Amino acid sequence: GGVEWEDIKVGTGSTPKIGDLVAIQFTCTANIRERELTIDDTNGKARDYRFGVGQMLAGMDEGLLGMRTGGQRRLKIPGKLAFGSKAVPAGTGRPSIPAYTPVEVLVSLDFIPGSDEVYSFGKADEELIDRS
Repeated sequence: GGVEWEDIKVGTGSTPKIGDLVAIQFTCTANIRERELTIDDTNGKARDYRFGVGQMLAGMDEGLLGMRTGGQRRLKIPGKLAFGSKAVPAGTGRPSIPAYTPVEVLVSLDFIPGSDEVYSFGKADEELIDRS
């Protein structure tokens, strides 16, 4: 344990199971030397990851647990569940990230192939909007 999270929007689709492929969008930031830096950003394009098998940061696997497609969460991941003892070397436009740096991730769970009908979570949202 250790990941703090809050739902910004609760999804209406399915929940990922260990080993499922998940399509997610996210922005990962850290505060380094009193500056908020973006470590990684999908820039509005979903990326596919295998859930629960260590392809993502351990804290992201933990933070996606119980989430539903169409949902969005803010995760506060402690350093040991982020990059752990591995420092991240400097990249274009950002300094290196020291070991055990906590990160914040804003993540949207877009799609779980095989569990969701294509775009069904979007339709469910539209139906809710039409009723109001």
